[in-house]
Amino acid sequence: MTEYCINDSKKILEKMNNKYNPQISIKRVSFNNRNSKAEPLEEEIKILKALDLIQKSDAYEPEQIVQLISDSKYKVYSPIQMNSRDCKKCHGLENKVNKESQKRFFEVYKNKKGFGHKSGDIRGAVVVTISK
Repeated sequence: MTEYCINDSKKILEKMNNKYNPQISIKRVSFNNRNSKAEPLEEEIKILKALDLIQKSDAYEPEQIVQLISDSKYKVYSPIQMNSRDCKKCHGLENKVNKESQKRFFEVYKNKKGFGHKSGDIRGAVVVTISK
């Protein structure tokens, strides 16, 4: 499972970005991301904060949020929710994540981020940027 999170999911995003570039780009963002190259942009932080507030207030969680960046560019955010056991294997409570998996993540990312999520938590979002 760790290799999916480290390698395979990145390859899937790269393949999709290569197919649709330059009009569409796809990435994942989070406040608790392991990959320092995937830091959220300022406008993405605003939406992540909104998703966090929605979750904390126990309000209806939208399937998507659309953000207008300019007349020719917008972003569609799809929240990433911790709903499966597979997600929790890599991103769950740190004391419950397999020690070998933790070791592997640290080898690759050199930090201890990405842990601490429980069922139902919004871990971040998939962001699709569309340019006309």
